[in-house]
Amino acid sequence: MPVRWDAEYDVVVMGMGAAGMVAAKTAADNGAKVVIVEKCEEGKAVCPLWVGGFAA
Repeated sequence: MPVRWDAEYDVVVMGMGAAGMVAAKTAADNGAKVVIVEKCEEGKAVCPLWVGGFAA
């Protein structure tokens, strides 16, 4: 992550689990500019519910 970050968002979602993704989608669907902050490497964030076959 950069030392300085000048971007502005309406909503910052911490984590890309089930709740984070629903929150981000809901906010975006309602016109908010959204960013998701995730500690895992890009493409490696996986909610355990989906690994078990849960369909969102």
